[in-house]
Amino acid sequence: MKIKYEFADGDVEVDVPNEWASILVELDRLERNNDKKERRRHYSLDACVYEGIVYASEDKNLTAIFETDSKFGRLTEAIKYLSDKQKSLIQAVYFDGMSVSDYAKHMGISQSAVSQQQKTIYKKLKKFL
Repeated sequence: MKIKYEFADGDVEVDVPNEWASILVELDRLERNNDKKERRRHYSLDACVYEGIVYASEDKNLTAIFETDSKFGRLTEAIKYLSDKQKSLIQAVYFDGMSVSDYAKHMGISQSAVSQQQKTIYKKLKKFL
């Protein structure tokens, strides 16, 4: 049986006995399967660029979140990334002590809408913390 090898200077076909050929084919299969398994669990940094668009965050201010020592400092830094509407909800409910139902009445929306906004805020903050 002929086995094809690819070298930098070109392809070479080598004639080997059938028993060795079957062993080499099996080893190649195992190596391909192992490579496939390993690639599936890893994320390449080259994958951050797709068709000329960079999908990785290049925001230099994100590092400031992790440079602060206290949890409050990290939280304060993370809140800066929320929208103004989300900041006002956080300020009213958590810092000013306004109830969710009072905030909903004040904004003219339902209580469930406020709860949904809170969930969205939690998800955003969780990314930073």
